[in-house]
Amino acid sequence: MEIRTVLAVDDNEDNLDLIEEALSGAEFTVIRARSGPDAISLLMSRQVDVVLLDIMMPDMNGFAVLEMIRFIPRLMNTAVIIQTAHGDEWNLRRAEDLGAKAVLSKPLSAPELREVVLEGLAPGV
Repeated sequence: MEIRTVLAVDDNEDNLDLIEEALSGAEFTVIRARSGPDAISLLMSRQVDVVLLDIMMPDMNGFAVLEMIRFIPRLMNTAVIIQTAHGDEWNLRRAEDLGAKAVLSKPLSAPELREVVLEGLAPGV
């Protein structure tokens, strides 16, 4: 079985713990970033299969990170799943416009998180 690398980006340590607990194991390796700039730095230095990206972060929000991912040629096809506590229509549309694979509402549930990450990794999804 192929082990996939997930970059979890969230400024809340409890959310990162939940993500890592839900995804770590035989199928996934989880790496963490606590900010947008840290996420971009990790993406430039490591191969990542999917990014699980929080929207509401200080300094650089998730949409700014996603815009950078889509702008950098070697990252532009990276699968990105948005996680947000603000699943209003504007945020959903913005995520879709920027090519997010899915939007998850917080609080996250471990089964839904695993399912959506697996779907985001599927070819052609």
